[in-house]
Amino acid sequence: MPEQSLIIVESPTKARTIGRFLGSQFEVASSYGHVRDLPKSKLGVDVAHDFAPQYVQSPRAKKAINELKTKAKNAAVVRFGSAQPFYFSIFFHILDFAGEKFNNIIVVSRE
Repeated sequence: MPEQSLIIVESPTKARTIGRFLGSQFEVASSYGHVRDLPKSKLGVDVAHDFAPQYVQSPRAKKAINELKTKAKNAAVVRFGSAQPFYFSIFFHILDFAGEKFNNIIVVSRE
């Protein structure tokens, strides 16, 4: 069987919906929303270092990232499937949090 392309979206509902329309050459997975957030108990930026954000891992992010890493390692292409600018931060955090390089990454964007 040829390798599948992995499409990562932020919502499990969106993943199921998109998955219904695509063929078996695609696997659609969800990050379950944001994987990082600013802390609620403090300012969340390092004022001494150009206001660098101090992110914390969201509670369910570890499981979601581990699942996405496993799926991405076996995928021919990894696509982040949203053209909305808001979601680019989610995809950036997935890549940053995963701590490794994925082959053949494509971010879907509007031209």
